[in-house]
Amino acid sequence: MGKILIVDDDEVTAKLYVNKLESEGFEVTYVTDGNEALNVIKNKFDLIVLDVMIPKIDGLTLLQKIKTGVNKPTLVLVHTNLLSEDVKKQAISLGASDVLFKVDFTPFTFIDTIKKYLT
Repeated sequence: MGKILIVDDDEVTAKLYVNKLESEGFEVTYVTDGNEALNVIKNKFDLIVLDVMIPKIDGLTLLQKIKTGVNKPTLVLVHTNLLSEDVKKQAISLGASDVLFKVDFTPFTFIDTIKKYLT
């Protein structure tokens, strides 16, 4: 169905998403920090799900690097607990396709949203 990279330091939630996405037929790579993401970003992904508050390289800086590199055309969804219009505006201006506030999503609605972007 598609290759997805999830970059999030909340391992419990991320692994729940990884398991659900894989059961839906997606190929998922999961990393917990910005440096790890830069190491695997060389691979082509159909979609990147990116948290803002991650160690080593924050999500918005990582988004900027993604959108100026070989993955520029890749869809990026920022998935964050930061309920801030400023963060949302900055992410969109840096090239995010959408900003999803974690409190608004259950695992099922999250998966449905991913499917909408990849079908």
